[in-house]
Amino acid sequence: MEHYVSLFTERQLERNEIVSWLNVCKRTIPDIITTVVAPNGKNTSVSCNKFKSGKFSYSVPLLRHLDALEVAKLDNCVFSTDENVWIEASKMERKKFVLEDELSPEEINEINTHISKVQHENWVSKKIKSGWTKGAFDPHFKKSPLLTGWDHIPEESRFVDETLLYEFIEQLKHRGIVLVKK
Repeated sequence: MEHYVSLFTERQLERNEIVSWLNVCKRTIPDIITTVVAPNGKNTSVSCNKFKSGKFSYSVPLLRHLDALEVAKLDNCVFSTDENVWIEASKMERKKFVLEDELSPEEINEINTHISKVQHENWVSKKIKSGWTKGAFDPHFKKSPLLTGWDHIPEESRFVDETLLYEFIEQLKHRGIVLVKK
């Protein structure tokens, strides 16, 4: 499954709870849910897995990755105070950078852009969880136009996130530390 959103729990869910999870997805992200072929040969909208750790996952196949807003909306829908429940989406997989030779400016830029995107997604998720919504900036009404995916925010707003890593790399260089590829 290339694109998915998974609900993780520490106990096996009942059938009605699995259906409820699927319904939350259908209400929140209705146009991108698809099906996969289960081991029994039938199409299914939820794949269930049990891990050696005793945890369970309930994955819904999607036609595309979710953006930060969609992940935050789903996360808000499944928040539970009585048990350990969390969600992960395929877009949440983090890119790994292997370092060996000194990094070129292009490689530093690629890493910087990736870290900035992840940082922005985390910021959006935290804001939405604390009641913020998208709109003209108004801190009193908890509105911000930046509560959107990285690709939709203005360049001047990206600059704030991207500048932080460049400054960090410069501080490392002044201390004699150089990032290298492994």
